[in-house]
Amino acid sequence: MKTIIKIIFFLILTNAYSQQSNNSDLEPFAGTWKWQNNNQTFKVHFYINNGYLKGNYELIETTGSGLSSTETLIYKSKILINTDLNFYFGPAISGGSLDGVLFTGYIRDNVLWTDGIHSTKDGIISIDIIDNSCLTCPTTAAWKVFSEGGIIIEGVTPINFTIPTDITLTKVN
Repeated sequence: MKTIIKIIFFLILTNAYSQQSNNSDLEPFAGTWKWQNNNQTFKVHFYINNGYLKGNYELIETTGSGLSSTETLIYKSKILINTDLNFYFGPAISGGSLDGVLFTGYIRDNVLWTDGIHSTKDGIISIDIIDNSCLTCPTTAAWKVFSEGGIIIEGVTPINFTIPTDITLTKVN
């Protein structure tokens, strides 16, 4: 059953990714989304670039409360690779939407890449905006990440994703 679901998902992804999206289909996804898990906040920042939705993510941990709270960056996908050239790791997320409700694309988990040992873990992502008839409620979406497979080098290629793989995001702007 899992294989059938992955095949159907891959066919949908291939169809969506092979056709460049209209900006109006991407606009519902553009902006900042977050997911709160106790004192950690996972944020995703999406932007439209040449008919595709691109994005990066970060995980922030908050300690303390009120005015004495402190935010610590745990990881982010927008990693500075070369300081002399001001060159960053490219967008970690890229894909499209044909209907403004379902986004599909590719995601690269590069969290462990900076330790000098690990490579990145590539995957397929879907973000499905949850139908919400409440006009005053924030927009939410189901975020799902699936392993793309490929060659795994023991000790180098991460087996599991570092980033969340099955959460509900809330759009904050």
